[in-house]
Amino acid sequence: MSKFRFILIISLFWVGLTLFSHKVIAQGVGIEVLRDIEYAKPDGVSLKLDLCRPKGLAVPRPGMILTHGGGFRTDDKRALLDECQELAKIGYVAATVNYRFAPTYPYPAQIDDVQYAVRWLRSNAKTYMIDPNNMGSMGGSAGGYLATMLGVRDTRDPNRGLNTYSSRVKVVIDRFGAPMDATDPSIIDPNGPYAELQTEIIEDYLRGYTVTPELLKEISPITYATSDDASLLAVHSVNDQLAPIVYSQKIVAALTNAGVPAKLEPFQGGGNAHGLAGASSKEKERVWQLQVSFLNTYLPVGDAVQREQAAPVKGRSGFFNKLRTRFSNPLRWLFNLFDR
Repeated sequence: MSKFRFILIISLFWVGLTLFSHKVIAQGVGIEVLRDIEYAKPDGVSLKLDLCRPKGLAVPRPGMILTHGGGFRTDDKRALLDECQELAKIGYVAATVNYRFAPTYPYPAQIDDVQYAVRWLRSNAKTYMIDPNNMGSMGGSAGGYLATMLGVRDTRDPNRGLNTYSSRVKVVIDRFGAPMDATDPSIIDPNGPYAELQTEIIEDYLRGYTVTPELLKEISPITYATSDDASLLAVHSVNDQLAPIVYSQKIVAALTNAGVPAKLEPFQGGGNAHGLAGASSKEKERVWQLQVSFLNTYLPVGDAVQREQAAPVKGRSGFFNKLRTRFSNPLRWLFNLFDR
C-alpha cells in the first residue's frame, strides 16, 4: 500500500469517527444523574436537588434550574426528572429542586429557597461543570411562577448566604405559571370549577399575613418587570381554568412593554384541565420543541459543545490530543493535503 493511500484511508476513518462523535454529542447520548444532593437546610428542613448532565464534560455548559408545581403545597423534584434528563441529553446541566411548602412555610419561603438554589449552583459551578454566567429556569404552575421570579427578581433575602452570587437567570421557560398578577381579582371566576381550590392555594401561600393590595403587588411577578429581566417563553393551555391563560398574557405583556424578549405560545390542553393534562402526545411534543427552540435561541449550548470538541481529552497523551485537534475537521485537512 502506498503512503498516499494509507494516509487517505486514515483520513477517511477520522471523517467517520468525527461525524459519529458529533452525532452523539448532538443527541446528548450519555448522561448522568446525581440524586439527592443537599443544597440547603433552612429551619432544619433538608432541601435537595437532582442534577442531570452530559457525561465526561471538559467545558462548562449552560445551567437550568427546574422548579416543580403543586400549588406551593405539595409534589417533588422528581416530577421534572424527565425534563431534567432531556435537557442533559441536548447539552445542558440541569437541576430539579425541592423547596419548602406552604402553609407551614408560607411566602416568601419558596422564593427564598429556589433563589438560594441558583446561588448554590453558581457557587459550585466548577464542581458540576456549569457556566455560571449562562443559567435559565423552567417550571410549571406554581413552579412556573417560581421560575419566572428567578428571571425578574434578584435575591430577596441576602442573609440566607452566598450573597456574592446572583439569584437571577437569563432565560425563563414559564409553563402555565400562576399567579403572575395577584392584584386582579377578576382572574378568579367565583363560579368556576376551581374557585375553591384557587382561593385555598392563595390563602395557604399567604398564611399568617394580613392581605393588602401592597402584599398582593409584592408577590406578583409583573411588579418586577424591567428592561434587564430574563427572556421568557410562556406556554399555556387555552382552556386551563385553574390557572387561566390571562396570567401568561399579563407577564408576557409586562415584559414586552419593558423591552424584554417575551413570547406566549398557547396550546390545546384537555377539557378545562390544568397544564398539559389531557393534551395529546403530539401536542405535548410540539410544546416541548417550542421550549427547546427558545432555549437554543436565548441560552444556546452550541458554543460550549464546540469548545468541548476542541478541548483536550482527559487521560490521553499530548500527542493524541494534538492529533485530535489537527483532525477535528478531517475534510479540511484532506483539502490541504491535495493542495500541497
